[in-house]
Order: sequence, then C-alpha cells, then structure tokens
Amino acid sequence: MKIALIDNMNNNFFSFARYLRDLGQDAHLFIMPNMDKHFLPENDTFMDLSTVDWIHTWPFSVPKDWYFFCMFGKEKIRKLLSGYDLIVACGYALSYLAKANITVDVAIPYGSDIYDLTKYRQLCFAPTKLVQLLKDVTINQLVPYQIKAFQDAKVVAVNTEDNEQFKVLKDDFGVQAQDLGIPMIYLEQRQVCQNYQWLKSHDFVLMSHARHFWSVEQTKGKFSSDIKNNDRLIRAFAKFIKQTNFTKPILILFEYGPDVENSKSLIHELGIEAQVHWMNIMPRKEILHLLEYVHLGADQFLKGLCGIGGVVLEFFAKGVPVLTYGNGGIQNKKSFYHNAPIIEVLTETEILSALLEYEQDPQKYQALSKASLDWFNKKVGVNLVKNYLALFETLVINKGNKKAA
Repeated sequence: MKIALIDNMNNNFFSFARYLRDLGQDAHLFIMPNMDKHFLPENDTFMDLSTVDWIHTWPFSVPKDWYFFCMFGKEKIRKLLSGYDLIVACGYALSYLAKANITVDVAIPYGSDIYDLTKYRQLCFAPTKLVQLLKDVTINQLVPYQIKAFQDAKVVAVNTEDNEQFKVLKDDFGVQAQDLGIPMIYLEQRQVCQNYQWLKSHDFVLMSHARHFWSVEQTKGKFSSDIKNNDRLIRAFAKFIKQTNFTKPILILFEYGPDVENSKSLIHELGIEAQVHWMNIMPRKEILHLLEYVHLGADQFLKGLCGIGGVVLEFFAKGVPVLTYGNGGIQNKKSFYHNAPIIEVLTETEILSALLEYEQDPQKYQALSKASLDWFNKKVGVNLVKNYLALFETLVINKGNKKAA
C-alpha cells in the first residue's frame, strides 16, 4: 500500500511511517513547512535523512497560507495525493484536506486539533492585537472544515474515554472514535549521542521532561489539558530528600514551558537547588539514551485527563516506572490504557508516598520496570502498527464506503 501520513506533530507520524516501512508498506510522510523545529524528524533519528526519499514538505504553511490555498491550492493537493491508497492525517492538515474535498481515511488527532481547532475564536479588534486578530480570523475560516474532516473521516483514532475535552467529537459533532492509540515511539539501533555516565554517581535519579505549566498566572484561561502541575512534583521531592536514606538523590528537569522560571524560583525557595539538575530541551533520540540512567519518571498530575502520552510512553519504552495520573483509564476496560503499569498519583502527598515506596519496596518497582517495557512492546510498538495495518487493508478493500465497520 502507498500511504500518506500528513503532519508530524510530536514526530508521531515519523515513527509511524518507519514502522510501516519496516512492515513492507510504501509509507510517505508530509511535514508542515512551519512545523516546530523540535518536532522535525532529525530530532528523532540518527539516520542520514538526506538519503531518504519518502519524507516530503507539505506545499502550504498552516494556517498562514489558508486563503492562498483556497484560491489556488486545492487542485494541487488533489494531484499530489492522487497516487496514494490511503490518507492518514492530523492537525491543520485535516481542514485543508476537507476544503479540497479529500476524505481522510484515518484521522489520528493529537489533542488541540480536536478541542482547539474546532472552536471559533472571539475576535479582539484592539490595535495592539492586530496580528492575533488576523490569525483568529483565519482559524475561524478553518473551523467548519476541521469539523467536517472529523465527521467525514472513515476512522477517527483517539482515546475519548479518558480525556474530557476529546468528548466534543461525540457530544457535539456525532463522531464515533476508535481508541487505537498512537505508535509514537520508534526504537532504533542508536549511536551514543551524549555521555550521561555522571548520573551513575547518583543512587536515585528522578526525571521529568514534561513542559512546565502550573502557575496561576500562566494557566488562567488556558486549556486544562496543557496544565502539568509540576510544582507538586518539586514540593514532594523537597520533602522526600529530607526523609530518604539515598545519599545522592537528584531530580532532572528540562527548561521547557512557560513556568520554567517559576519552577526555578520554587526550587530556590525550597532550598533544593543542589539536588536539581536542569537540562536544555533535547530531541527524543537523546531523551531515550538519557533514560537508560533514570530510576523513576514523572509526567503530569491533573484531573479530567489521562496523563499517558508521549512523555510516559518514552519512559515505558526504556522500562522506567512512571508517576502520573490516569483519570480512571487504567481501570476502564474500554480504554486503550487499561492496565497500563503507571504509578497513579495526583496530589503532592501521593507523589511523596510513591517516592518513599520506591526506596522501601525496590522489588515492586523492578517488576513495574519490566511491566512497563512489556506493555509498550505489546500495546504501542510494532504490535500496534500491525493492528493499524489490518485496519488499513480493510479500508483499502472497502474503498468508497462512508464509514468503516
């Protein structure tokens, strides 16, 4: 099959394409020209991408080129994709495809393309906000096509059971989603990229590479799914190092997100600067190597959202037990994350208890380490892609049906 994967948020589709190509499929990746550099393929592989002929640039910046696309680009897109058996898409690409009357076979949204890009902006006509006004006017033009793309897609693959904001698909737009997961982590044979041997001198390494987003001034009026409540982890760690018998515990954090400075101020206030190590944002290929030296991971702590995404799956891929909040997903038999081996915590007190338990019951966490890797291999790696491939084959056979069974 010749498969087009359009947009590459979080490098999800780059991972997906490599899995598909390993299974003998002619998968091609289309990258948005204005994609955040952090999510470009070179951040996720040690391959020489100059030798790769299956990665292409989408011919329109999104949403910047919307009006130009509407006037001159629709036929170009139809010709570009005419030779593909199957189209998989996410993000802004969905609205562009809908505008060109191209039905997406499988929509695999990543989050904000559901709860943000399907909502009209309130327009502010203040002179100081002219740039934002123009962007909001443009996005309001995309909204009906974003909704139409989801409604017309033969399959929408997303976890709506554990994410309150994703339920808009069913409740407002009548879309029945399939909870298939996203094969977002591809493990390749890697070269050694950085030397993290110095971490071996620490008898307990706790790491969180989640975005720092927790303060009142930053989170007010923002989408709740962005909130990480990182301060709870920092406060719990400060209490932990006063109680533990570990001699050199360390917390690794990343300078990523609007609350980095607030987190640094909190760490200073708590007097634990010597036990916290900050790292710059790094590509996934580096993170996966760094995780070989990490004992315990942490992501986000928020009600109303299943906190199992790219960060957690990166921990799982390296067999690192992880603290996060599952919002009932691990208990829900309908959820893709049913029985995922996370350490489910929400409050500062619960995080502290888990840190203390790691020290007191190492056998439990060794078992969790193995269970994490086993769960990844069974649910998120190549086995998940094989499930998608079976779906793709059915869709191609039944090409022309409005919806997949």
